[in-house]
Amino acid sequence: MPPRRHCCACSADALTTTATTRIVRLEDGSRVHLAPDSAIGPAKRRVHLLRGEAWFDVHRDRARPFEVEAGRDRRAARREGTVTLHVTMDRTGRVLAMRIARGSGSFELDRAAIDTLERAQPLPAIPPDMPERVELTLPVAFRLR
Repeated sequence: MPPRRHCCACSADALTTTATTRIVRLEDGSRVHLAPDSAIGPAKRRVHLLRGEAWFDVHRDRARPFEVEAGRDRRAARREGTVTLHVTMDRTGRVLAMRIARGSGSFELDRAAIDTLERAQPLPAIPPDMPERVELTLPVAFRLR
């Protein structure tokens, strides 16, 4: 007898088998694309991914965030915006200074923009015909799809 897998069928709003995929349309117009062998729980503005994988095409509603819970990990898909960073870098691509020139209105997105640039270092080197230091204004956009 094959080993018994955890069964989510009793608490699932939608599920797929090993060889199938499925698109589930939620009340608010959002869509959940379920990969094979996947299941989701209550499907309103908060979805519980019980097993497998899913891709979410979320209908934007600032008043009601869309949340996905997967085990202990919970993600809120409610933030989008653009953070404008003012950056000073040296010839080697090392960031010497960075500040938020214009925030997104969300602390989380502002922090994510800074973290992204810090992880991207060193940036591409400055060409030899340019000054030793360059100041840049970089927009970092976060969009829900």
